Amino acid sequence: MSSIKAFFAEKGIGVIEKDRRIIVEVASDRLKDIINEIWTRYNNKAYLATITGIDYIDENVFELDYEIWFFDEKTLLVIKTKIPRNDPVIDSITDIIPGAIPYEQEIYDLLGIKFQKNKYLVKGFFVPKNILDSYPLRKDWQGEKR
Repeated sequence: MSSIKAFFAEKGIGVIEKDRRIIVEVASDRLKDIINEIWTRYNNKAYLATITGIDYIDENVFELDYEIWFFDEKTLLVIKTKIPRNDPVIDSITDIIPGAIPYEQEIYDLLGIKFQKNKYLVKGFFVPKNILDSYPLRKDWQGEKR
């Protein structure tokens, strides 16, 4: 756990430590570079557990939580980033971690967040055809009227 904390200290990024979890928040324009560095440094010692998308409608942002499990340190790293709700675009990490493909697809279908340079995104993979023009996990979704 200390090597992960040291990694973020080198970058000037504060960490919150809870049990076996390290939580950090990074700017969306730094996210891909940080994940790339982590993946390079901890090659074969970590895996992407999930990516979660959260709609904070009152703040007019989406939050993306990238959860990476470290085998040696038995630690879960949660990297949080926020993007504007009115322009929900962020770089894909699928070129670094191919296992991110289904997570990015799910978030794209259900929240409408576009992952730049993810060539695998297909609208309608997780949602039925009658709601292709909307995003059911957004807080302002009017699904009951359909």
